[in-house]
Amino acid sequence: VHAYTLEDEHKRDQQYLLLTAMLSVLIFIFFVWGALYWSLSRDRLIGIFTIKQFVGLAFVASYAGYFRLFLSDHVSALTLDYMNNGWVLLTTFTTVWFHFEFFKDYALKRWGVLFFYGLLSATPLALLLIAFGDLTGALKLNMIAIMLASPFMLTAALTLIDWSSVRHNPAALPKRVMIGFHGLFFVVASITAIATLGIIPITDMAPHFVMIHGFLTG
Repeated sequence: VHAYTLEDEHKRDQQYLLLTAMLSVLIFIFFVWGALYWSLSRDRLIGIFTIKQFVGLAFVASYAGYFRLFLSDHVSALTLDYMNNGWVLLTTFTTVWFHFEFFKDYALKRWGVLFFYGLLSATPLALLLIAFGDLTGALKLNMIAIMLASPFMLTAALTLIDWSSVRHNPAALPKRVMIGFHGLFFVVASITAIATLGIIPITDMAPHFVMIHGFLTG
């Protein structure tokens, strides 16, 4: 057990708030940029990206307690809990949805497309579990989807793309960039999952993962 003095704890809190604020501002800038770009181009990927950024901001605000702070006088505690869990599920769904749309430019093999559909189906199934009162099961299902998503996307970048067919696509990223990005995504997602499961003593990784992902995809 590591003990902190009040001064150390105060300094850590300030550093955490500063980091969170900086990442939140960057995600908000990307959200505004995405919304403006989509309003002019109606590009589907940009539209999904904008939705993902908005949901990510809402998740971070929910995790930080801002919804509870401003809505507790108007909404019951149970409703706020459902709202918070809803943002968790929507964050997973929009993240997978964005990557699925992104991979469509890379001639993804059929079983990879089916796997993406399976990941996307986890969110409505989790919402159904919540409707039947099984919140723990819903959150476990969501965590399984997160833990499967990142290694699958890295595998897809490595083996499920016919790179010869997308070589002349001006919108396609180079193979090394795709593998590097999804490798980084895999590392960050794995650390988040391990920390969430309590295997390593790192706290508050979930909002940081959402913000880092929003920054990287921006």
